[in-house]
Amino acid sequence: MGNKGEQQSSYPPEIKLEAIRLHFEEGVPNRLIMTKLGITGDVIRVWVREYLEGRRDFSTDKSKSRLTYSPETKLEAAKLYVEMGLTYKEVMSRLAIVSKGRLKEWVSHYRRGEREFADMRGLNSTGRPREDPNDTEERPNTKQQMEAKILRWKMLY
Repeated sequence: MGNKGEQQSSYPPEIKLEAIRLHFEEGVPNRLIMTKLGITGDVIRVWVREYLEGRRDFSTDKSKSRLTYSPETKLEAAKLYVEMGLTYKEVMSRLAIVSKGRLKEWVSHYRRGEREFADMRGLNSTGRPREDPNDTEERPNTKQQMEAKILRWKMLY
C-alpha cells in the first residue's frame, strides 16, 4: 500500500471488497477500515456509495457507469421527471439509471421537444443507424463477406 500521507490512486479489488465487507457486515467505522487496510484518502465513502447504487462490481473492479439504455427507457425517464414530477433520484431508482448527468441530458432534450434523442446511440454503439429505415440491404460483417460482395458486383458490371 502507500505510505502514510501519500494517496494511492488505485486499490486491488480484494482490498475494496474487504473494505465493503467490513463496513456492511461488521459495521467497522471507515477510519478504522482505512487504518486496518492501509487505505489513504476518503475513498471508502465513494466505494460504499458506488456499491449501494450498483455502479461498480468490486469483484472485477469494472465500473458499470457506462450502461446503454433503450429508447423506451430514455423517454420513460424523461416523462417521469417532466410530466409526473418525480425527482431525479426517484427516476434513477425506478429505472435503474446510474448517471444523473445522462438523465439530465434526456430531460433537457425532452423539454425542447426533441424526441429523437432516445434513438441516439451511445458509447456501446455498433455504428450509425441507417439513414433510410426502409433500407434492408444486409451489410457484410467480415472481410471475407465484403470481398465476396465486391466480386459479385464485378461480375454484374
